Amino acid sequence: MIFSALSALVGFWLWLQPAVSDCPIVEVKLTKRAFCEDQETLDWTDDLFYGDIEVTFTEHPEQGLLRVEGAYLLKAAEVEVSALDGGAYTFKKVPIQATPRETWLSLTASFTALDQCRFRNRRAGRTREQCSVCPGPPGTTGGPYPNCWPSEEAEASCDQSVNYAPDPDYPELTQVRYMQTIVHIFQKEHPDSLGQWVRHPDDPGNFTAEHIDIIRSWFEDPDGPNGVLSNLCDDPTDGSPHMKDARIRLLNTGTPGKDVFFHPDNKGWGIGFSGCKPGGYQYWYQVDDRYLKSPDPSHPDYDALIAPETQDAFHVFITGGKWMPEPPGDPRIPDENDCYWPCGGGLTSSMGCQRGQVPDYPAQALFGVYNIWQHGITPGRQTCEVDYPGSEAGLGEGMLGEIFHVLSVDHLSPLQAHKKHADGGDGCADTPWKSDYNRLGCNFQERCALTECQIGKMHHFFAALEPDFERFPDGNGGFTIDPVPCRPTAEDMVIPQGADIVWEAPQALRSGLVISADARLTVQCQLSLPAGASITVENGGELILESGKLHTDCPEGRIEALQVAGRVVLKPGSVIESIRQVKIESTGSMEASNTTFVNCGLPEGMFCGQNGNTCE
Repeated sequence: MIFSALSALVGFWLWLQPAVSDCPIVEVKLTKRAFCEDQETLDWTDDLFYGDIEVTFTEHPEQGLLRVEGAYLLKAAEVEVSALDGGAYTFKKVPIQATPRETWLSLTASFTALDQCRFRNRRAGRTREQCSVCPGPPGTTGGPYPNCWPSEEAEASCDQSVNYAPDPDYPELTQVRYMQTIVHIFQKEHPDSLGQWVRHPDDPGNFTAEHIDIIRSWFEDPDGPNGVLSNLCDDPTDGSPHMKDARIRLLNTGTPGKDVFFHPDNKGWGIGFSGCKPGGYQYWYQVDDRYLKSPDPSHPDYDALIAPETQDAFHVFITGGKWMPEPPGDPRIPDENDCYWPCGGGLTSSMGCQRGQVPDYPAQALFGVYNIWQHGITPGRQTCEVDYPGSEAGLGEGMLGEIFHVLSVDHLSPLQAHKKHADGGDGCADTPWKSDYNRLGCNFQERCALTECQIGKMHHFFAALEPDFERFPDGNGGFTIDPVPCRPTAEDMVIPQGADIVWEAPQALRSGLVISADARLTVQCQLSLPAGASITVENGGELILESGKLHTDCPEGRIEALQVAGRVVLKPGSVIESIRQVKIESTGSMEASNTTFVNCGLPEGMFCGQNGNTCE
């Protein structure tokens, strides 16, 4: 007790610095503070609030000023001592700078007529937090930029993330990236069968197999995440063209024991972040080992959990909300006396790299979805700020935020971004620091847009890191874990009439390519086609390679044909590789200079050794 009192006294002395003994000032403090004002800009450094500051004194000199100064005061507050009456004076509506986070306000009061009379209070009150942009929770912002992510400072056009985005006018010319998603539902355990994978008989506290249609709707319904990704709104406040379709989809068939798993596990059910008291998410760091790396052989779905199709996926764990046991009661079993926060939220520990690559078991936790659904079917039960989205399919939207993070897209605000980016913001020049529309903003009810750079980052992530959770169409209505480079698996991609398309990033097609009449395609990087596919340039169409490379990724195969009825231009530095037959029709032409041809069936006597061209 003596130690505690001494510690408190020392702490008091550290923040309260009394004046010299003959100085009559005995206190200075902030007594009132108004709300933050953002000055109608997104620059938080100009945010301010107005506060009342009271100075208490036993007497005052006959002349001079009473002055208050402080690091966050926009200017010193002063008053003639002749205006003082009594033992205290309050400066009204003093302009004070808002700070990135609320912090202590240090103030110093003095009489200018008394040289040594200065009274300092390091904890005179609290500042207001800036109000221009969204802040992130303490400890979650400003981490190092992951070393395996594509560089944000690339100079070459082919390495710049924004160029991987779909053409805003022709999104269908960018192939969809498919992300295998496994859903895990944590439920309450049977109190008499703890640790035996038996769910609570009366109160599972989360979705069950009886709700499988709800889970399936998250992936199949237009109101679900895939519907959001394919029908983006326009954000009038950003610097991006309207990106209508992200060309990214989540795969899940809603099949229990295949891509939906139910886990009776009280600790997993109780993973959460906000509310009631600190903590609540420590068990999250055991989940990947318990359910992904080394599942318990006694788990009813053990064989399915260890299957490669399950292991090589992105995992979404749906929890019941934050639960922390409190006495009395069994700490292993949730009861009415415990700390419980059932509201929505999410977290991921996979926004980064492991050993220079995507984490082995990328996953996220999504809190409170079941409770939010209960709000939707039980009028008046609303207890959370973010409530029922209007449809059961919309409940799945919550998983998108953490998925965006795993795919290298960060929050807009520099004060909310989880990583440090080269531009000081989120790494995208076309995103505003604050937006009511952007999916990475803070308006949870209205968010519906992504920018060209944000989408480009995700496609660049897929192309550069080749994550194990990506899936590839097999051409028969299904998907494979590995790419299929040795045969076409999709209908020919058609550059439509009148389109002028420039591919400034590498492209790996799953099909042949047709350039229609009056259409032009310019390739500036690598363009690969599956073996057996053909490229057709129709009469009036145009294909231009600007130092690009046309080839196949099939080790032993070749592109079937380059059929030219229009115009093909191969500029210096271009490479044409592994084409079985180059056929130029009577209406077609093909120009090449300083181009390398490798393993190509060229027309007799053309191109090789001419205009600096080489053939291998």
